[in-house]
Order: sequence, then structure tokens, then C-alpha cells
Amino acid sequence: MLSYIHYLIKKGSEISPISTCVKFLEGYDCTEEIRTKLNFICDQLLLLEKSCQSRRYNNNLLVTCLLWYTSSKRCYEMILRDNIFTLPSSATLRNLILKKEYSL
Repeated sequence: MLSYIHYLIKKGSEISPISTCVKFLEGYDCTEEIRTKLNFICDQLLLLEKSCQSRRYNNNLLVTCLLWYTSSKRCYEMILRDNIFTLPSSATLRNLILKKEYSL
């Protein structure tokens, strides 16, 4: 797979190497446990192609981020600052928390 992606990049193909990776991973036959992890990886890959303003996060990622943020705001901020994952900003999470409190 990596050879094919490298070939696409060198060739200057219209096909996105990231989309190629995602399609491969989505079609990969695996256990449910591995599927959950591959879905996270696919989501992260697809977010790489989006600008900050056009990113849309799925519910699973938002719930995970809210758990991380409420468990340790400093750790979440470090992950954001170090650009380890593509995640919603702390402000976005605070807004989600406020919306939830007002909807109760």
C-alpha cells in the first residue's frame, strides 16, 4: 500500500494519498476491537485534508474528547499544542458543555 501511495505522489495523481489510505483501511477485514481503532485513524486522516473551519467531528470523537478534556484539561491542551491529534479546540468543547447544561 505504501508503495502505491508513494507512486501516486510521485506521479502527481489526482487521487489523494490520504483517501487511498482511508479506503484501504475501511475495507480491511478485522475484529471489532481493531475496527474501532481503524475508524479513529481514518477519521484523523480525513481531518488532515480539512481546514480548521471546515472540520466536522463525529460523535464518537466528540465524546472521547469531552472525556479527555473533563479528566485533564492540561493534558488535553498539551495534546492540542503539540499537534498530536486533530481534535476540536478547548473552546469548542466548552461550548458543547454549556449547550448541554442549558438543554437540561
